[in-house]
Amino acid sequence: MVDLQQQAFGECTKLTSITIPKSLERCYDGGWGGAFDNSGLNQVNFEEGITAIPSYLFADTIALETIVIPDTVTSIGDGAFRESSALKNAIISDSVTVIGIQAFYGCKNLSSVTLSKGLVDLQQQAFGECTKLTSITIPKSLERSSDGIYGGAFDHSGLATVKFEDGVKMIPNYLFADATTLETIVIPDSVTSIGVYSFANCSALKNITIPYSVTEIGAQAFYKCTSLKTIAIPDSIKTLDDGTFFWM
Repeated sequence: MVDLQQQAFGECTKLTSITIPKSLERCYDGGWGGAFDNSGLNQVNFEEGITAIPSYLFADTIALETIVIPDTVTSIGDGAFRESSALKNAIISDSVTVIGIQAFYGCKNLSSVTLSKGLVDLQQQAFGECTKLTSITIPKSLERSSDGIYGGAFDHSGLATVKFEDGVKMIPNYLFADATTLETIVIPDSVTSIGVYSFANCSALKNITIPYSVTEIGAQAFYKCTSLKTIAIPDSIKTLDDGTFFWM
């Protein structure tokens, strides 16, 4: 099987388990609901050797509580688990390098996520509106986040605590933009650059510690951080772009 289209098994309330073949490449364009929309699906197995979770495949599932991404998968497509209302736990293997736009958007019960240690690209609103997701560990492999058009990867989530893997060198552009519950951030002393809009519109952010290792802070990195009252800028900073602290 190559193509499994929208709502193919939608409303199949007694369908509780499925095995996804490694040949599957496409699901649907996101217009009506995933292939298992409002079904009884609560267990997913993957054929050995699968390399991608197609876009929107599990969007709008209502019974799936846990997902373990196999260690052969390299990408999770746009909206792959979008608004999976029962999803509580997501374990993402270290083989995954890309998590697509809104991949887990609106998973209101998602409280535990283990990001891949090989993750390179975490796209816009990947965990947006995941209101029970309060903590995350950012891997040192991460290089890119969203383009900022619709919000950062944790846009309006419940994110309150951020940890960084040892050795992280940069905070990618837009990564935490619109994380409206984040109050405190400590930048590790391995970081050298803080990206454009990386903390923009973090309206609850009160405290941030910037180490002497940082040499560059991107444009509007802390734009509209309206609760941020004081910040210490280390003399190691060589580049401080326009509007970095605009509208604080």
